[in-house]
Amino acid sequence: MLTFACTVCGAGQEGTEWAYLAMTGVVSLTPLAMIGGVAWWLYRASKRREAEDALRAQALEALSPAPRR
Repeated sequence: MLTFACTVCGAGQEGTEWAYLAMTGVVSLTPLAMIGGVAWWLYRASKRREAEDALRAQALEALSPAPRR
């Protein structure tokens, strides 16, 4: 007699192997996608901040009086 570690997993229906493989992929890739999403968000926020700083510097330069000669 063959004994499985889990009666649910061991007594699964035929043809459901794809579900186990798919869920393994989902469970494995979800944390990586979350980390990638946070890294992408930080990158975009950094670029947005740089653009705002550049615009602010241009505005201050345009408002400052011309140097006297």
